[in-house]
Amino acid sequence: MQLNPEVGKHIYANYGAGFVTEPFKYEMKATLRVISQSYRLLQTLRNEYVVTIDDMGIPNPELSTDDSLEFLVRASKLTVKLMPKFEYVNVLRSWGAYIDKTTDGLPLVGWDPEFLEDIYYLVGFNDYGLSVGPSVADLASKEILSGVKEPSLDKYRVTRFF
Repeated sequence: MQLNPEVGKHIYANYGAGFVTEPFKYEMKATLRVISQSYRLLQTLRNEYVVTIDDMGIPNPELSTDDSLEFLVRASKLTVKLMPKFEYVNVLRSWGAYIDKTTDGLPLVGWDPEFLEDIYYLVGFNDYGLSVGPSVADLASKEILSGVKEPSLDKYRVTRFF
């Protein structure tokens, strides 16, 4: 069984990583986002700080997640540059993962009517898989079980690329 190669042109993996600091009293009113670095810093209700970088810019054709130390060094330097008070804050945990993305930034949901009727795509949630993924998965499972297309998923269909 082979997937539609045209669809594959619109899906790619991107390495992102993040870390959480110890609780630290530093009032911040909103998420700080540095677009050019795909960098985000936000404060939790427990006064921990979460730093994420969506595109590490690290060449990695093997899709290895072994570069977590390199991420910590780069992200820590950028955080301290933006907010020098973070220089001595400890990191509690960190993670790295490949995030499936699409070329237009929207998820890809549904059957590919031009290629294989028995392949259902549910991919490309970018950075929002944990937040919108469960809702879309619920709609997709109903669609798969009933065989009836869910109209609210139409803008995410494979056919938008053709």
